[in-house]
Amino acid sequence: MKIEAIGVAELKRSLKSAADYLSLNTGILDNLNVFPVPDGDTGINMLSTLKPAVDALLADGVGAAAGSIGGCAEAWALLSEQANKHSRGNSGFILACFIRGFYKRLDRSGKITAEVIRGGFHSGSYAARSSLLSPVEGTMVTIITAMAEAMGENESGDIAELLKSALDRGREQIFETPRLLPVLARAGVVDAGGLGFIFVVEGMRQGLIGGEPKSEKEQDYRFQPDPSIAETDEGSLCYRFCTELTVQKKGELPWQELKAFLEQRGNSIALVQEEEYIKLHIHSNAPEEIRARMAEHGTILASKVDDMAEQINAGVKILPDHGAASVLAVVPGSGFKDLFFDLEAAACLQYGDQLPSSGEILEILEGMNSENIIILPNQKNIIPAAMLAQKNSSKQVFLVPSENVVQGITALYGFNEEDSPQQNIRSMRDGLGLAVCLKVYHSKRDSRYGEVEIKKGDFFVLRGEDILAVDASLVPAVERGLAGLELGEAGCISFYYSDAFDQSCKAELERLIRRPENPLEVEFHYGGQSGSLLIVAVE
Repeated sequence: MKIEAIGVAELKRSLKSAADYLSLNTGILDNLNVFPVPDGDTGINMLSTLKPAVDALLADGVGAAAGSIGGCAEAWALLSEQANKHSRGNSGFILACFIRGFYKRLDRSGKITAEVIRGGFHSGSYAARSSLLSPVEGTMVTIITAMAEAMGENESGDIAELLKSALDRGREQIFETPRLLPVLARAGVVDAGGLGFIFVVEGMRQGLIGGEPKSEKEQDYRFQPDPSIAETDEGSLCYRFCTELTVQKKGELPWQELKAFLEQRGNSIALVQEEEYIKLHIHSNAPEEIRARMAEHGTILASKVDDMAEQINAGVKILPDHGAASVLAVVPGSGFKDLFFDLEAAACLQYGDQLPSSGEILEILEGMNSENIIILPNQKNIIPAAMLAQKNSSKQVFLVPSENVVQGITALYGFNEEDSPQQNIRSMRDGLGLAVCLKVYHSKRDSRYGEVEIKKGDFFVLRGEDILAVDASLVPAVERGLAGLELGEAGCISFYYSDAFDQSCKAELERLIRRPENPLEVEFHYGGQSGSLLIVAVE
């Protein structure tokens, strides 16, 4: 059925459906969240912004009698006010800015037609983008802009059809975000904030056409991580504190001067100036200095500072000093599964090309016999999902933030099932730095890693985010990769190989290591990992 105009009742139904759709899929967004920092809260932040605003709207009698555009404008004004009041995090801030921009295009004297929605999306897109001091492409603003442009190209008077055209463009563009933002490609995910906005609009459309919100599949938005893409500062924790302030203004702002001050002290900056108040979101290492500066321009009405380092490392629980603990290890292959069981892990979650979700981790946690469980994520980009599973578990769950499987192995050297969780956490954290992890890849295509060109068929060696060597042959690549390490202090080199590894190379690699100047033990173990050809542990 064609929908040419909507009133207050339809608007409320649509917005409730949007909040419900977002609620059903919050966990997906949290698990995909790696930018601007991998703190696993994009879905929570968007829902914490939208749901209280929608709840306030549903509880209010605005427009109930008239059902007119005046009522709709009043309803959206209330929605905007509440979204701004409750906005949380970068993604919530941008969503609130979009809602505010959309409201500015509502005309009390007309109807909410496709043309009004078309103009509202363009206004909302402008408001969201202009609120950011340095908009980054490949994020939520990219998706909002793409959807607004799709509406501009569609002349239909049918609101449902107009929203569908925007959603089609948004769902197409979301898979372009890893190309625009390399940190996403390295993690093998799409942008979480952009996907969250798609979920909001999808929910609105379903509410209008009589559909039901549904749970989407996280694996549809994951793909194999691409290690050949060079690491950048994007997605790293350059600044520790997420600071949000609402300030009631006492005069005109020295806009350029304030922008320069903020840019010198942080990133991920969103700043909105209304007639009576200012709202600021910034990642910084100096929250008190920023608070003091903003207080010069008015009265601080609301203030929130989150320690993102604590969120990422999950150092937010007070550990009990009693009761035995068990270990859950997340592992990249069946060989590692056997190895971690040998090292007294109680449970292992094996994954392949796609990283595990928080739901999968939570399912294993809840099925374990122990009430005190230590998670070893063993991959930097799994840490946010592990944090969310920790938060939702009915058990006492702790996290040792191992960023690779070699760190997980050395951390387990410090585990004793008879010790308390607190003793084990201390010992296992001490073990994280006992070995160096190198990963060897066989390139499947021509690519570039920073300034380094990698040709199809080349072998390249990574240590963390640094490329150590590239060569057309495996053994020379490994030799050059090891050359920069202090092997004189090492006692053993272990090679964990994948199914794609050529077993005939074992002897040559062993000869490379076992030289008179390198009296090292050499071990080969089946890892079974996907992606990397070899994982090399230098202990």
